[in-house]
Amino acid sequence: REIGVVKPKDGAEVEVPRPPGAVLLTSKEADLIFQRAKLTEVQSRGAGVDTEVNLQLADEALSELGGGSDDEAGDDEDGGSGKLVLHEFVNAIIRVAWSCYPSGGALEEDASSEKQAPVQSASRATADAAHAMIGSRLQAFLQQAMLPGCKDCLRRADEDPLSRHLGGRRVRAVFDFYEPSLRQVFSHYAKADHESGGALETLQHMNLRELVMMLKEGHMMDDVVLDSAQVLKIFQDVNASFAESGFDADEDELCYEEFMHVVASICNLKIPESTRGGEPFEHTLQAWLVLTFIPTYKA
Repeated sequence: REIGVVKPKDGAEVEVPRPPGAVLLTSKEADLIFQRAKLTEVQSRGAGVDTEVNLQLADEALSELGGGSDDEAGDDEDGGSGKLVLHEFVNAIIRVAWSCYPSGGALEEDASSEKQAPVQSASRATADAAHAMIGSRLQAFLQQAMLPGCKDCLRRADEDPLSRHLGGRRVRAVFDFYEPSLRQVFSHYAKADHESGGALETLQHMNLRELVMMLKEGHMMDDVVLDSAQVLKIFQDVNASFAESGFDADEDELCYEEFMHVVASICNLKIPESTRGGEPFEHTLQAWLVLTFIPTYKA
């Protein structure tokens, strides 16, 4: 939706212009693409097209976006019913490109090269045409929709290196391993503010007052690294990030997923990259959780 290839909801204001040449998807069509992308094998919708061609084209597309790093989820894993891992994301990109650019969006130079191509057998020509169609659809989607639409997101990621770490499977694995202890801390402070209206009805969310209370009681705050202004900035930045992704229903509170990002941001502030001696962030995060954060709130 943020790159403009999904139709806005009924009555919603159109905030993103339609990319040139794109056929817009409905929300149901986008959901169906997501579900089909969860399949373990890419199923080509073009007759006679080799699956490996689709994967190769999509891998090249992802390289333009800086994807495919070792920090991301591996191809042998599954993201679960609500998330895509890398090979599923590749699958989804191909399907979106196929649906949004049915005319192919072939470049003029491609057309001129076809005129000079030697005569081929009927079967080979059909297969090559199908391959070219997939490639031109994918190229058109990337050049006219995805890359321009993701430009701001990519810029923000470059400006905030921590955001790249937070999306990695190794950081996620650290949080998953310590989830029982972290959820206990979260749940305890999520119900701490009895004075805020509705607080008792929102025990699965943590507001700013509760976050500050948690940090003060754990002696995490100071006047140099993590003062009140910095806590407010982290709280707002995490909420804004989730809101942009469409996963935040209330920008005045943190859900558990947002709480994990806040904890990681605090760890990054307490132990900045310049002091980590080249250690991966997930190692620093794990050590900080084990040696500092969790013992503090279990005491």
